[in-house]
Amino acid sequence: MQEHQLNNFYQKYYKVAMKVAFNKVKDYHMAQDIVQEVFLKLFLNGDKLEADVIKPWILVVTDHTAVDYLRKYCKQNTYSLMETDMDTECSLEILIMEDEQNLAYDCMTLKRKIFRELKKKNPVWYEMIRSLYVSNEEPERVAGRMGISLPHLRTTLSRARNWIRREYGQEYRELGL
Repeated sequence: MQEHQLNNFYQKYYKVAMKVAFNKVKDYHMAQDIVQEVFLKLFLNGDKLEADVIKPWILVVTDHTAVDYLRKYCKQNTYSLMETDMDTECSLEILIMEDEQNLAYDCMTLKRKIFRELKKKNPVWYEMIRSLYVSNEEPERVAGRMGISLPHLRTTLSRARNWIRREYGQEYRELGL
């Protein structure tokens, strides 16, 4: 990713990324560290992303990075929890992380279900989504390998996404995502 592109995205999404990080960790300086790490990841991996997925990518990566920071923080403070039992904030974060692990399991289960049903419904859709979102292949490469044009790939991908939304949107919303 070019430096000027990163600067544009930084100017555009810094505040929302800070909000996500701060809401998760409740510490301004830690939130700054998280956002800095997220934009470093964007700089290193941004060439693989299309412009329309940058904001959601930043939000998801910020959330995941914040959870990683909390796990690291709680792990470092486990001994003080055992000795003093006064750090209720960290024990609450551990409970929250357990809920998040349950949510992660539910999400993984739904993801597997979607992929299984998608493969039955349309193997071409399955291959496109697997290649683009699981294997992180470039759209141009996927289109070339499948022997179709890039606009055709995007149209077909749009149809697949719409089907997924229709079939699994309610389950997705019930998970609170």
